[in-house]
Amino acid sequence: MEEKKPDLSEGIFLLVVFGILLWMGLGAYYDHELDYDYPKGFMATDSFYKYDRTLYLDETADNKHIDPSLTGGVEGLEELYPYFSFQNIVIFKDATGLRLYNSQFLLNVLYVILAGLLAYTLIKRYNKKVALLSLGIYGFLFIGTFYTGFLFGWWPQISGSFLLVSIIWAMLNFDLKGFYILLGIMVSAAFLAHPPEAMFGGLFCLILFCIDFVKNRFDLKMLKKGIISFIIFVPLTIYYWPIFLKSFLLGGSAGGITFVPKASTFPAPEFSHFGFYGIFIAIGIIAAVVLLFNSKGKDWKYFAMAFFMGLITYSAWIGINERVYQNSFFWPIYFGILFGLGIYIILKFLPVKIPNLVYYIIPLILLFVSLTNFFQPPSSSGLVANKDMWDGMMWVRYNVPWENKVLVFYGDSYNQHGIYSMFGHVMYNTDWNYLPNNIGYDLSESIAKIQKGEITRNYTIRPFIHHKDLPKRTSFLTIEYIDVFKLLGLNYEKIDGKGRGFEQRDLCSFNYIIFDKISRYPELQEYNLKVRNALLEKEYIKEVFSNGWYSILKNEKTGEACV
Repeated sequence: MEEKKPDLSEGIFLLVVFGILLWMGLGAYYDHELDYDYPKGFMATDSFYKYDRTLYLDETADNKHIDPSLTGGVEGLEELYPYFSFQNIVIFKDATGLRLYNSQFLLNVLYVILAGLLAYTLIKRYNKKVALLSLGIYGFLFIGTFYTGFLFGWWPQISGSFLLVSIIWAMLNFDLKGFYILLGIMVSAAFLAHPPEAMFGGLFCLILFCIDFVKNRFDLKMLKKGIISFIIFVPLTIYYWPIFLKSFLLGGSAGGITFVPKASTFPAPEFSHFGFYGIFIAIGIIAAVVLLFNSKGKDWKYFAMAFFMGLITYSAWIGINERVYQNSFFWPIYFGILFGLGIYIILKFLPVKIPNLVYYIIPLILLFVSLTNFFQPPSSSGLVANKDMWDGMMWVRYNVPWENKVLVFYGDSYNQHGIYSMFGHVMYNTDWNYLPNNIGYDLSESIAKIQKGEITRNYTIRPFIHHKDLPKRTSFLTIEYIDVFKLLGLNYEKIDGKGRGFEQRDLCSFNYIIFDKISRYPELQEYNLKVRNALLEKEYIKEVFSNGWYSILKNEKTGEACV
């Protein structure tokens, strides 16, 4: 009997698709460099917080506790996010030799592409031609609002979504040898990356399991496999159950269920963002319903992911936390079978025989059209404005002693306050850092000083603290929540524009003071430099770092009258 030869054309085709998606996801944005010399993007607080989480893990090998620089120096507090997505970034960095921030970007682009290829293998079991055509919509994974998660640093959600696709893939192969073990591992991994995806995947598995269990007349072997999957899940994840229950279910994302429709508070994809590609998805939805009805539900499992994840995304309409809209980032994957089916049905109605080659050419054309008509690499600008800024932050991180007090006097980029985490210290900042983008603080006193050009010793200053309440482990399965502001004697409540830790502090009490040389606002830049020059009049205050962006001064006699 002749051995069946592998289909090289399909392999070459998939390799081309992989290359196109890698170019769209990373190549164009990173100027076709793998190891960029400073972080690109980083457009939200989460970008910095997630990076600091990874960097702290890389530097300390501690995957349980939060970096004390984010807690006002309080040590021993537990991280709210489990470690899996961050641990993988560190391992990937060690394996590739790339800088850590480049590793996290590339790895998450690969997660998205691999999730798409995994979904392709599922659709292929239903119909290879539909699977090939489905790839034509994958370009949207890196277009416009579908790309938001990369710019906002939502690495746990991206890796969790990849694992959610893996969970669905494993569940749809549950009957194969050993896949129930793989399923338990995948659900555990998703829980340790981003718990919501584990919940969605678990719900999907439960629904499919119950249907199959009834169809198989309560097969005890099947029940045994399901129990083993759960037994695998328990020891791998139990350490994080207390934080999950208190932070997520009772007080966090799931705790935000109000049964009132919610709109997205971040740039989430909408169905209209698919442009004319959405027409094929709509045709696919109609065709799927008709086909499933006519076949009495045969092959329904292959469409289950599309309809299930569509319902999950729009569950915000019934009051589930609006973060479920994050699932729309993966719509091109979830809806791929519907997109491919829509085109397939149109081709079937043509009065000519369609050569197999056409099913390879059409998705490539559609990828090219999305690339030329819809794709635009995100702006390279971000809150880390340039390499000089990054070099200055890294100088502070690795050269300033931990016990020293550091103040950022003023800078345009700090209204997304997570950026302070890059300095690697408990960072203090003035309230007028929020002047260009005021978020409800009373800045009248600071504005008056700036307008008069008045230099004083006292300014309204606070330490950057990322979370008000954080868990502290009291035993293996119990935690208590610590009010960090209260522990540090800071006023958190914002009343009449005051609070959130802001209070009058002595400029001369800081060991290091950081001045931004560049500003979009001439009057703020002028005041910054005026204070800097006044400080340098004291012989015990020296400039210890300077480049095109920063001037960093060291005060060797803290507490003395420096101005």
